[in-house]
Amino acid sequence: MNEAENKNYLRHITELGKKQTIVTHEDIRSNEGIKLVTSGTRVNASFYEKLLKHKLLKPIDQSLKIEECLSAEILKEKAAQQIKQSTLLEAMQKNSANAELLFSIFSSLKIPEILLFKLTVAEKQLPVVFNHCLNVAIASVYIAIELKQNEKNLEIIAIAGLFHDIGLLHLDVNLFNSNKKFSENDRKQIYSHPIVANLMLKTFPGYQLISHAIIEHHERMDGSGYPQGLEGKQIDLPGQILIVAELAISLTEQKNHFGYLNRLQAILKFNTNQYPHTVVDILLSLLKKIKENIPDTELSMGKDEFLETLSSIWSAINSWDFEHDEGLEVPYEISTYISNRLNELTHALNMSGLNLDELALLETELDEILADSEEMMALLDEAMYQVKNIVNEITRRWPNRTVDEDTETAITKWLKKVKLLFTEAEEIETESEALPTSEGS
Repeated sequence: MNEAENKNYLRHITELGKKQTIVTHEDIRSNEGIKLVTSGTRVNASFYEKLLKHKLLKPIDQSLKIEECLSAEILKEKAAQQIKQSTLLEAMQKNSANAELLFSIFSSLKIPEILLFKLTVAEKQLPVVFNHCLNVAIASVYIAIELKQNEKNLEIIAIAGLFHDIGLLHLDVNLFNSNKKFSENDRKQIYSHPIVANLMLKTFPGYQLISHAIIEHHERMDGSGYPQGLEGKQIDLPGQILIVAELAISLTEQKNHFGYLNRLQAILKFNTNQYPHTVVDILLSLLKKIKENIPDTELSMGKDEFLETLSSIWSAINSWDFEHDEGLEVPYEISTYISNRLNELTHALNMSGLNLDELALLETELDEILADSEEMMALLDEAMYQVKNIVNEITRRWPNRTVDEDTETAITKWLKKVKLLFTEAEEIETESEALPTSEGS
């Protein structure tokens, strides 16, 4: 971990020390052996400035104790509370083959005190992040139970869920400002958080499989994820479970989307190559049971609005034409990536019955499709997200390119076309990139 990441974590500890008792249980020394803080010292406002300019001999949390530190038993109680507050988690508990096994696993978790300290800091300073991690851990264990995993694997999956986003503690606190527009450097920080968490946990005996799952939780089965671009069987089952569980939990936590059930189904329908089919099948079966017991929300979508939105999506797809590039050549891997993603989107739209030409001809079919306007809104919302996500991914994969390099290049023409079609949202953050606000800081 670099100095900036440690600085951010130190700031969280210092801020928490103003509100809660944190005491050094041993002398804190620099890497040169100089005593910086004496054992028994309480963390206060001066703590940050005192340690900021030094490289420490040990990670800071190895020398600290905090009052009311989390434990396995407390985590079990908090898990029970979270289940009661989540429609999805309640349904998972109700339909689980062995619902009580989750509480047995949580109460017997063997987590080192240093990691419990770090998790406690997250709970107090970044409560939204902590609750998200707890929810992902719960969902992951329930999915793993349905996949008939043994208790050892269930414990691995539970701990991986609890700590999968702990790397966020080491990010710049300004990234948690909900009004902030992310720069490319901000994105690089965000993409690093699975690596940071992996580096923390892999040093603990017996935590290698846990750290592997954590670094894999933003990977995708088609290789389009990060930070390593793993694909298929390169991603272990615990990592695959985290991928799907985090997607589902993230959608239940977003208040800006209508009907997370339809939204989740749309994402899975439009991304069949990204998510592990075995795990997805467990989730889809559960979603079907949930939807049977929840009345649809009345949402209206007129034919003109529907066709106009669908037309914009198809225009974005059909305007990509790298084979007739007249200017600067697009790198092969970038052009291939765009072409593959747009081909997948085309296939998903066609399989969903959203072929624009056919709909324009079949008025009766359009009426039938719009009978479930909530599901259609979710499908269109996901299709637009897919196009905008490709734009963001181009920036990530080709960071040195500027839009004005060559006005005749195929990629410049396409990017300008997409911006014109989707002027209401030039910037979109993926579920995996969007950060919760820092309620505790």
